[in-house]
Amino acid sequence: MQVFKQWPIYFIGRILPAAVGFCAVALYTRLLDPASFGTYALLLSTSFVVGLMGYTWLRVASLRMTATVAPAAEPDLMATIGLGFAALSLPVTAVIVLVVRIGDPHVGWPGIVLTAGCAVMSAWFELNVAIMQARLRVVAYSILQMSRALGMVISSVLLIQAGLKADALLGGFIIGNCAGFGAFGLWKCAFAGTFDPKLLRQMFHFGWPSSATSFSNLSATFQRYWLNAIGGSAAVGIFAAAGDFSQQTIGLLVGTATLAGQPLAFRARDSGDHQQLIVQLRNNARLVFAIGLPAAAGLMALSGPISQVYLGSRFHVHSGAVMAISAAFTFLAGIRTNYFEQIFEIAFKTRAIAVNTALRVLLTIALSFWLIGRYGAVGAAMAVLLAESAGFLLSIIWAQRVLHVPMPFETLAKIGGATAAMAATLLVFPGRTTFLGLTAAIVAGVIVYAGAIALTHLRLLLSHFVSPGPVTTRS
Repeated sequence: MQVFKQWPIYFIGRILPAAVGFCAVALYTRLLDPASFGTYALLLSTSFVVGLMGYTWLRVASLRMTATVAPAAEPDLMATIGLGFAALSLPVTAVIVLVVRIGDPHVGWPGIVLTAGCAVMSAWFELNVAIMQARLRVVAYSILQMSRALGMVISSVLLIQAGLKADALLGGFIIGNCAGFGAFGLWKCAFAGTFDPKLLRQMFHFGWPSSATSFSNLSATFQRYWLNAIGGSAAVGIFAAAGDFSQQTIGLLVGTATLAGQPLAFRARDSGDHQQLIVQLRNNARLVFAIGLPAAAGLMALSGPISQVYLGSRFHVHSGAVMAISAAFTFLAGIRTNYFEQIFEIAFKTRAIAVNTALRVLLTIALSFWLIGRYGAVGAAMAVLLAESAGFLLSIIWAQRVLHVPMPFETLAKIGGATAAMAATLLVFPGRTTFLGLTAAIVAGVIVYAGAIALTHLRLLLSHFVSPGPVTTRS
C-alpha cells in the first residue's frame, strides 16, 4: 500500500505547479494573439521532439538504475550520467538548428537559439527529478516542480511586458527549467567517480527503445508544421492551446499516479518476489484508472465551456471539439504508457515500445495528410485518436505475451459506474458557460464521483472506521 501513501505527496508536488501552468496559459492566450502563440507552440514542439529523442534513453535508464544501485557503485553511475548528458547536448542542438531552418525559414536566429535552449534545459530538469523519483525524495521533487512553474510564468510575463512575443514564452521556459540546478547536491558523489563507457552502453541498450518512443512526438510536430503550411500559425495556436490543455490535465494526473508505483514495481521485480509484483501492478492499475478515466470523461463533457471560459474568445473557434478529442486520446496514451508499456520496462524488453511507437507515428502522419486538409485542427486531433486507439490495443496484446498483466475488473467496473454518474451530472449542470458556473459544475462532478466511489466501497470504508465491539462470554 506504499504507492497509495506516497501518491498524494507526488500529487501535491505536481498539481500545484500544474495549476500555475494552467493559469499561465489562460494569461498567455489573452496577452498574445493566436499567431504568436502558434509560433511558440511550433518551436517548443520542435525542441520537445528532438530533445526527447536525444535524451529520453538516458533519463529512463537513470531512473531504472538509480532506484537499485549499490552505494559503492553510485559515484561511477552519476559521473557516467552527467558526462553522457553533456555529450548529448551537442548533437541535440545541431539537429534543432537544422530542423527549424528547414521547417520554417522565417524564424530568426534568436528563436532558433531559444528553441535549442528549451530542449537542453528541459532535459536537464527532467533528468534531475527522475533521479529524485528513483530515490523517493518526494518533498525535494515537489519543491523543484513548483520552482520551475513559478519561474516560468513570472519570467514569461515580464518578457512579454518588455515587448517580446513568442520569444518571451521560450525564454521563460528556459528560465523556469533552470530550477533543475537546485538538485546539484545529487551530483556531489559524481566528482569522486569515473566515466564508465561500458556502463553507458548498457544504459543505452536498455533505454534506446524508450527514447525511440519519443519518436511519437514527431507526429505532433509534423501536424503543427502541416497546419502551419495550410492554415497559418493562428491555426497552430488554437490546436496547441486546446490539445495541450487535455495533455496537461489528464496526462499530468495519470503520470502522477505512476510516480510512486513504478519504482516499487521495479524493486519487486528485482527482488524476485513475483507475488508482490502482481499485487503492486494491480494497485497501480486501480490508481491509474481511478484518476484517468473520470478526468477524461469530465473534460469531454465540459470541453465547450472550458474552451470558452479558459482560452478566451480569440482561441474559441473549434477548440472545444479539439479539446474533447484530445481528452480521449490522451487518456488512452496515458494508460498505455504508464501501465501496459511499464511491463516492457519491468521485463527489460523495451523493444516492443519502439515498434508500437513507429506504427503510431506512421499511422498518424498518413491520416493527417487527409484529415487536416479536410477538417483543419479538428482533423489533426482525429488522426491522433485513430492512431492511438490502434497503438493502445497493440500494447495490451503484446504486454500480455511478455508478462501477465493483472486487471482488477471488479474495481474498474465500479470506477466506470462512478464516472458515468459524474459525467451525467456535468452535462445537466446549469450555467457552465461562466467562470463561477463552470467551477460549480466541476466541484459537483468531483463530489458525485467521490460519493459514488465511496458507496461502491462502503464495506471497506466501514471496516476502517467501525471497530468490532467487545467480546462477551456467558457465565
